[in-house]
Amino acid sequence: MNLRLFLRNLATQGAVGYGQAPGTIATLMTIPVVWFLGTLELSLQAYAITASVIFAVGWLLTQHALPYFQERDPSMIVVDEMVCFIGLFCGLPINFNTIFIGFVLFRLFDIYKPFGISYLEQLPGAAGVMLDDAAAAFLAHVFLRILLYFSAF
Repeated sequence: MNLRLFLRNLATQGAVGYGQAPGTIATLMTIPVVWFLGTLELSLQAYAITASVIFAVGWLLTQHALPYFQERDPSMIVVDEMVCFIGLFCGLPINFNTIFIGFVLFRLFDIYKPFGISYLEQLPGAAGVMLDDAAAAFLAHVFLRILLYFSAF
């Protein structure tokens, strides 16, 4: 297998990107990674660095995978959902409730793209694929932080 094909398979997570609800399935697959990072009890800085490195790797994978597809933001590329879901939890407590609510908020914002997120999807190349998910994760983070402020979960 050549390197470009291997990188495309990483970006699509193999068959996941070609199945039903690929973004949702890929996000679900990322929950154990988020949970694991929570068990490490990383400092805010360490989590932010980890999430940034993961985001950069996702950007590169996306950049290498895009030439295989004829769409601006192909649903088959799911690494964007995965890496942005990890970033969503930067500075937040990681437990069942926050992961569940974060998952729901992230998927809603990623699917419906409110507050101008849809404009980011129009950017060329990896920027259009990655930044709309990053904005969805940011909004989910803000909403989750507000919910945490007003509740005790």
